[in-house]
Amino acid sequence: MSVLAGCGTQPDKTPTKTNKPLIVGTEPSFPPFEMAENDTYTGFDIDLANAIGEKLGRKVEIKAMGFDALKSGQIDMIASAMSATEERKKQVDFTAPYYIGGSVIVVQKDNTTIHGWDDITGKTVAVQAGSKPADFAEKQGAVLKQFDGNYQCLQELQNGGSDAVAIDKAVALYYVSKGGMNNLKVVGEPKKLAGSA
Repeated sequence: MSVLAGCGTQPDKTPTKTNKPLIVGTEPSFPPFEMAENDTYTGFDIDLANAIGEKLGRKVEIKAMGFDALKSGQIDMIASAMSATEERKKQVDFTAPYYIGGSVIVVQKDNTTIHGWDDITGKTVAVQAGSKPADFAEKQGAVLKQFDGNYQCLQELQNGGSDAVAIDKAVALYYVSKGGMNNLKVVGEPKKLAGSA
């Protein structure tokens, strides 16, 4: 689920004129929403953050930072796939979701034993640490191998170091169709946060 998150105070409806840049945090291993290309960040969330900055009349600075940077005041907002969990809602303000995709399982194309979430119990599953797919996989009884980014998880699967990957559907489809990982496949139905459409 991709959302924009801001600090925990209610914003004024009228934009304030300031020369201070809008510092936007992102986790740039979530294509097609955010990714790093050389020294530049691109993707839908980056475009959206830039549009918000333009609307506010503020220059946008994109920084690759963890979600905790928002609470500590290092950034003004997050433009990234940050799931709007009830616990997080107590700490930061979220926009309405603008994309709900769900979490899926990815396996090698020749895998005939894992067909979805029910089949990963007891299996070694690569996950991005702290992600919603990691939570889902843990609750399903998988043995987790945790990595910093989604690409590392998929590489681990390609190298035979895991049986599957639990990952966001949009990211999985991007890498399988465009990221040079056409030896992998998405299986099963996506899991979504409770209350997601």
